[in-house]
Amino acid sequence: MAVMIRQFGAILALALAFGAPAGAQVRPAPPPAGKPIAIGASHSIDSKILNGPREITIRLPASYAGADKPRSYPVLYLLDGGADQDFPHIAGLAQHAEMSGTYDEFILVGIASTKKRIWELTFPAQDQRYVTFYRANGQPVEFASGGGSEAFRRFIAEEVRPFVESNYRTGGRRMLMGESLAAFFVVDTLLRQPRLFDDYIAISPSMWWNREELGERAAAMLRANDYSGKRLYLTMASEGGTMQRGLDSLLAALRTPAAGALKWTYVDRRNSEHHGSIYHVAALDALRTLYPRPWRPGSPLPWSHIGEMPELTAEQQADKKVACTTERARPVTFAEVNADPRKWEAYCVLPPLGQAPEPRERSANWNERVAPVAAPVPPRPPGIAPAPFLVTVKRPVAVISLLSAGRLEIVDGCVTASLRGRRYTAVFPPGSRLVRDGGSWSAVRYEGRSLAIGSDVGLPGGGARVAGGNLARPIPARCPKGLFVIGG
Repeated sequence: MAVMIRQFGAILALALAFGAPAGAQVRPAPPPAGKPIAIGASHSIDSKILNGPREITIRLPASYAGADKPRSYPVLYLLDGGADQDFPHIAGLAQHAEMSGTYDEFILVGIASTKKRIWELTFPAQDQRYVTFYRANGQPVEFASGGGSEAFRRFIAEEVRPFVESNYRTGGRRMLMGESLAAFFVVDTLLRQPRLFDDYIAISPSMWWNREELGERAAAMLRANDYSGKRLYLTMASEGGTMQRGLDSLLAALRTPAAGALKWTYVDRRNSEHHGSIYHVAALDALRTLYPRPWRPGSPLPWSHIGEMPELTAEQQADKKVACTTERARPVTFAEVNADPRKWEAYCVLPPLGQAPEPRERSANWNERVAPVAAPVPPRPPGIAPAPFLVTVKRPVAVISLLSAGRLEIVDGCVTASLRGRRYTAVFPPGSRLVRDGGSWSAVRYEGRSLAIGSDVGLPGGGARVAGGNLARPIPARCPKGLFVIGG
């Protein structure tokens, strides 16, 4: 009996070692090297105004270098525009203009923020609560009472713009875009120095600054300036509190004659976006709204309308022969086009993209929770043996399931192991299970009897104690002859 137990302990030791990788964990090979994709170029400006080097990142339209007839482009100046800030996702919108043709192409100039971002984007705060603000976790945020927005504005006007306009083919309108505190700077610049830019895009501006001072002063600041040719795109997410209240004060001023010639649009997104989700979708809408490109209903690909190609009227044929430009495009909604597609076929039209309600239909099970997908078991690196011995399972009834968490299960079968030149075989009759969870073994139970497995025998990898039952049984013909059999 002792010999049989010792032999079974050796088999369990082999199975235990098989369940855990041997040696140190091998790191996966690094991914193959690829060709980097450039979305812009960074430049350093030695700022005399801000007393140090500042980074700007520039993306040029794809047509900039390859145009037969060089043209000029409008410029979007992007606050928080560093390569690791908002530049990459707005660069995607610049590329989308080229691919889709739904709004004008533009040169993108990202102005990187620094650790002094709050100081650069705000005017001096009089309320001492804004000098040092404490987060919920007790950590202070130094807002600094000085307020450096005036110096930062001079840096853009006197150093960034001259660099861009002297080195690139700029023309048309200049845009200034920002979100959150950067959007606050956008609104502040519009109210103080509207001549610096033509179009202002402010997405969820931080109108809470200094007890909502900017919103309260907006009407007087609007009356003090000429806004001829200037446009403002304004939107706010579900912000609430002083953020929304400050915006409401600004909107109240915009709705009065104080706004003069300023053209402005406000999109209320409090029921559709939050502070972290609004930027990209609102930036796309702003570009579509301020710089739209016209479109001709109907597909230019005849094979997509086989059997349905409409006969164009003489007026439609004539319209197709004239360039489709924003100036001559007919304003029309998608609802109007869809209601009578034949009427609008091939005409040059300008629909408002993304501004109509979008009904959503979902399947009945849409909100059911999806079971998490188990992480795949990483493959064993080639050349690394699972253990210094071999374990095989004899078909057809043996099943082994090895999971990365260290769980080993052997069900209804024969396990053959080789150790130190000797071969061992264990047979598990129908209904038996051997389960390893983590570093411990559970009992093997079959046909009402159990074999408790532990480490008290003193053998490497643990041993076995018999808790009743007959351990002698003929080895089934399907298994190779071996030294030990578990039987019921």
